[in-house]
Amino acid sequence: MNRTVDPCVDFYAFTCGAGKPGQGMSFDISDNTITDTMVNQLRQPEKYFDNDPLPVRQMKWFFDSCLTGATNDEKATRSKRIFTDLKTANKDFGFPALYPKDPKPVVDADLLASFLGSSLGTAGTTTLADVGVDTDWRDPHNSKGGYSLLVDQPATMFASTFYSKLYDADTVSSMVLTTLNQGAALLGITGLDAKQLAQDAKDIAQFDYDLATKYSTDDTTRRQYARSYNPYSVDGLQKLAPFINWKTFFNKGLAPVQKTVDGSFRSIVMENAAHLDEFRRQKHPINRKIRHVPKSDPMEIMSDYTQKESSCQNSATNYLMWANTRLYVDANYPSPKDKQTVRDQTNSIIRSILVAFRAQIDILDWMSPASKKGAYQKIDNLVVNIAFPDWGLVTTKDQKYLEQIDQLKAFQLYEAFSPLVNGVPADRTDFSGPSAITNAWYQPEVNSITFPGGILHAPFYDFNYPAAINYGGLGVIAGHELTHGFDDEGVQWEGTGILNSWMDDNSTVSFTKMAKCVVDEYSNFCPLNAPLPCVDGDQTQGENIADNGGIQAAYKAFKAYEALNGPDPLLPGDLSLFNSDQLFFIGFAQVWCQSPPDDIDLLAQILVDPHSPSQYRVLGTVQNIPAFQKAFNCPAGSPYAPIDHCNVWTSEPTSGAPLNAKGEPIVPDNEVNIAPVERISPQDMDKYSAYQNALVTLRDSSNLTIDPCDDFYHYTCGNFPGHSTTFYDLDQENNKVINTKITSDDYQATIKASAALGKLKTLYDSCKKEAQHSTIAETDYLQSKVLNFRKYINQDVPVIGGTGTFDVSATDYGNVLGYLSFQLGIDTLVSPLVDTNWMDPQAANPTTTNGNQLFIDQATTYHVRAFYEDGNWEKQKPAYKSQVKTILEAYVKQDTTAALPADYDKMIDDALDLEKKIAITYSGTDAERRNYLRQWNPLKKNQMPPTVDWDAYFTFAPQVVQDWVTKDNKDIIMNEQEYTSKMFTYLGNQNDKDVINYLFIRLLLANSGVIPCYNEQCVSVMRELSVKNVPEHTGKGRIPSKRHPLPSFAPLNEEDADGVGCADEISVLPDAQGRVYIDARFPTDDDRKTIRDKTAGVMTNIVDAMKGMILQLDWMHQDAKDKAVKKASSIQVNVAFPDFILDNAKLDAKYADLVFANDDSYYAMLDKVTVYSINEQFKMLTAKKADRTDFLGQTATVNAWYAPELNSITFPAGILQQPFFDVNYPAGLNYGGLGVVAGHELTHGFDDEGVQWDFDGSLKSWMDKDSQDGFDNMAKCVIDEYSQFCPLPEDRSPHCTDGTRTQGENIADNGGIHSAWRAYQAHIELDGPDALFMDRVFGEYTENQMYFLNFAQVWCMQKEYLTESFVSGRLMTDPHSLGINICTRVSLLRLGSH
Repeated sequence: MNRTVDPCVDFYAFTCGAGKPGQGMSFDISDNTITDTMVNQLRQPEKYFDNDPLPVRQMKWFFDSCLTGATNDEKATRSKRIFTDLKTANKDFGFPALYPKDPKPVVDADLLASFLGSSLGTAGTTTLADVGVDTDWRDPHNSKGGYSLLVDQPATMFASTFYSKLYDADTVSSMVLTTLNQGAALLGITGLDAKQLAQDAKDIAQFDYDLATKYSTDDTTRRQYARSYNPYSVDGLQKLAPFINWKTFFNKGLAPVQKTVDGSFRSIVMENAAHLDEFRRQKHPINRKIRHVPKSDPMEIMSDYTQKESSCQNSATNYLMWANTRLYVDANYPSPKDKQTVRDQTNSIIRSILVAFRAQIDILDWMSPASKKGAYQKIDNLVVNIAFPDWGLVTTKDQKYLEQIDQLKAFQLYEAFSPLVNGVPADRTDFSGPSAITNAWYQPEVNSITFPGGILHAPFYDFNYPAAINYGGLGVIAGHELTHGFDDEGVQWEGTGILNSWMDDNSTVSFTKMAKCVVDEYSNFCPLNAPLPCVDGDQTQGENIADNGGIQAAYKAFKAYEALNGPDPLLPGDLSLFNSDQLFFIGFAQVWCQSPPDDIDLLAQILVDPHSPSQYRVLGTVQNIPAFQKAFNCPAGSPYAPIDHCNVWTSEPTSGAPLNAKGEPIVPDNEVNIAPVERISPQDMDKYSAYQNALVTLRDSSNLTIDPCDDFYHYTCGNFPGHSTTFYDLDQENNKVINTKITSDDYQATIKASAALGKLKTLYDSCKKEAQHSTIAETDYLQSKVLNFRKYINQDVPVIGGTGTFDVSATDYGNVLGYLSFQLGIDTLVSPLVDTNWMDPQAANPTTTNGNQLFIDQATTYHVRAFYEDGNWEKQKPAYKSQVKTILEAYVKQDTTAALPADYDKMIDDALDLEKKIAITYSGTDAERRNYLRQWNPLKKNQMPPTVDWDAYFTFAPQVVQDWVTKDNKDIIMNEQEYTSKMFTYLGNQNDKDVINYLFIRLLLANSGVIPCYNEQCVSVMRELSVKNVPEHTGKGRIPSKRHPLPSFAPLNEEDADGVGCADEISVLPDAQGRVYIDARFPTDDDRKTIRDKTAGVMTNIVDAMKGMILQLDWMHQDAKDKAVKKASSIQVNVAFPDFILDNAKLDAKYADLVFANDDSYYAMLDKVTVYSINEQFKMLTAKKADRTDFLGQTATVNAWYAPELNSITFPAGILQQPFFDVNYPAGLNYGGLGVVAGHELTHGFDDEGVQWDFDGSLKSWMDKDSQDGFDNMAKCVIDEYSQFCPLPEDRSPHCTDGTRTQGENIADNGGIHSAWRAYQAHIELDGPDALFMDRVFGEYTENQMYFLNFAQVWCMQKEYLTESFVSGRLMTDPHSLGINICTRVSLLRLGSH
């Protein structure tokens, strides 16, 4: 001590300032004492060890062999052998730097795996991927095995902080060059090009730097362990990171334990998908020790004999840890009494520290009662290892030193990997270190604290010391290690070593605030002059929090001891001046006394050590405990007693929660007061991964500050992180899946094997090329269509300068309408389509010749009918007109024969007003069209409205249509006969100029993507038109106007340029696109069978639940119930994909009529696809029966639909994914997601439209009048209720939901959630509950709650997406209610007597 120094100004100097120059820290002095003890033991003659266990005798042999040492020649021979063995085992791998004349190696995944695996399995060396064994963080107590193999980011040459703080490329390159030259000399290689070798060294150094900085995660981020727990099978890891053959790597790496892995072998990937495919690794061991221990080099040649003995003893400790422990224990605790005494005496201090730390938690004012209970559980379950383990490779006496080294290294590798094959739970009593070492450590993954025998002596502890010195020494160390269980990393682990945080969000915020105070405080400690770095508060925060929390607990424990036992006598002499409180702090500081390190050593510690330098461990800790200020009567504001300081794991006492008899807060078992249940186990890796993905989705989306009973939608979706909606985001992800698959190298052979896939890839490539380098300014792709339009309408077009008399004849109508519909796919005044033969789709009547039927439906306007209704039209027309005007102006700039007349603005007005009249006056209302029988109007061709020459019209149709109407003279169903006839009568009496302009405008709108822009206004309009509308709901229109999707000639955008958009554009070949998607998502027969079986199982339960609901209805007569049950039982369920798409021959036959020429442009291909798709649609007219297995849509779409005319439900593969469904989800999530969707679609079979169709899809109502009245009353309740949902202000029109228009979907939503709920409950009754989440917060949810959470999750929408214009548009036109309304009311209705 240097008592001339004021302790309030520099307590470290006061306590340590009189030390001898070069004096080591107390830890070093203690280690030297241990070494002397061990060397004295090992110097004993061999016969002294005759009665010792074999491992102890082996250590003696090893020590003697080490003293004899090895010659430099022997070392060189061994090194060459190691190199040669590795090179021989990997003969094709090469070493270009030293063997530049060898053929340049081509390093593929197999070669790399073999080399890296051999390096690991024989030498324990890791590089591009580090590996290790630790407890299974999520499931350490599994009886079949509580350990896992960790796969981590690259093992670089230096600690990560070196690269970020003080990296010098030249120095590292020089070091690498020296190593290369030494290697060349060792191997006898001469004649290397010095310049090339220097460049190689530079490249190696740069590669190592890139691994550390670009392909590794920083240590601060990695302090969050949950992000590093990512279970993968070998097969899954191969997909994640294909740069290496992982099966080969594991098999070679695990050779020491003869472990052979297959594709299902499970490992924990420390750095997940974002970067592992670019390399990753862990930088420090998990267990924390109170100080850094440098490892000695067993190969170091010592000239001094005593130093050599010391070095050999250290080697013995490293290689023969437990034999060394036995020798140390026998020397220091020879009798059973000695062994028991050291444990009992030490345990009394440690246990008192635990009690004191618990008391600190008791009075914390920022920790919630629930979190305190978790902290107590952690303290109560702490394992304390003291002095030595209770229990207890094989070398022979005559082996040389280097041979023993090789065998010991092999044994160490065996020991490292053996937990993987032992099949036992994690051992929480594992010391994980020798007894003969001055250290202590905490291991969060087993929640244990270890005090080896090497620290249980002076100056840290002596039974005869004053209590103040013992508590200031070992007591603070014990508190330090205990506090590691409660630092920023420790709080992530619960009491038995499971990675599961027990601290709630509010407590976590306060904890983070406390930790930040410590980080900021220590970051201001700068022992070196600028620009050299200061202490890194982030890097050292764990140790600093432990120091601070430790001294707080130790001081409280000391004062409790003093209160119980009274003060100890004062020390003799001058030291009697110090009272017990002062001795406590002096004893603490004495532990860290050392001769001041030089700047180089200090810099090295600041760069890499998680511990602060000694003087700051004293300053940073003492300044934060007010007891020090009181003990030394320090003025407030002095350096060691600052006014502002951090309160670490302490605060003013607070009343907190009421306590039980044990002094524990009385809190529920969990926050939702549900009895503990089984949690998901990581041992079931696939299921665990599915749970974790669901957990991330729900956690990221929910806002738990909202009361779910007040606003369940925002409770679940309040922080939804998606781009727009769940549906849209998943559709985009599906496009990415397709894009990745269709461009992957390993899929090209599959594409070449199928003509259909080849056509799909051709279209994709052409789309991408066009998006990247648009040709529309160079080539007029619209010209031929415009010329044909003029030709078939037989008129000039007024709006682009046409003059003369405008008179559209019946033939002109027939030609132009037929051309637009059958050649271009643009339906206007009439809409031709094929649907089932509604009256007899299964040809049950012998006179029925076709299961499908030709329909001519009413006009198809550009927007839906509601767009044109009064109140809406006035608001929507200006923007609509602006779009049309912009496109017309752009077109005229391209067509040199066209010119805008002076009154073109009025012409646009007139054309759009005509469209409004067609939509409102001459089209059936939405309510009318919900009645299908009124739409069944069979006509012969000659009975159709005479305004159109129908012979001319059908001339443009596919041959099968022409045969139908002419050759066979079959019926044509005109859906809206009255409206359509009146429309054509009206048109026949009007100025045909408006009709011509309107039809031409529709042609331009449908082909806007091929019209080049010349100003920003045009670009903006085109961008609006390029937006792909993806519904935020399930289902399709009742009558499918286009069973085969037609191409959109809307403008391409940036999504198309990167390929993702083009993956969507090729959906115009839906079955070929679906094949690619299935190959990507469900590549094996097993995958496909599983998804189908699991989905069918859910659907079966939903149907059964619906039948049960029907039977309980009190307003439906029994006869109607019987028919309803029959309909439910007869439903056709289509799951995932149609079978034929997996059969190349059948798929190729499907697209045989589609032929692309080599010189076809992208838009020429789309024209061909249009004609092909129209032909495919009308081919259905030849079918004898309606095909109930027809999917009626894409495979890769996020949707599901019910088809009443087939009585079928379809679940395409695109929706069979999270959050809707996962085969490994708990039932609550699956039934809340896909189950509700299934119930929704099934309920469509029983909504106001569905009840018109019978079990086989025939148009035949099965509901009697009384039952219909009951149904109508229920439907009216729904209409009235939803009509009250008004998301917009009253001055907007509309501002409320249209309950009538949305009734079908609302009834389906309500029926769906009820039937799914019943099905889910039936599943639970039969199969029992599933495991719950392993999460502090979300693990509290029951499966019932998860059901509703996932139901709401499906309807989540980005806040920014819910603009007023979006909501207004939805209210005007959409038959679905807004997602927020679905979640608000859907669970409140009962489809029963209510």
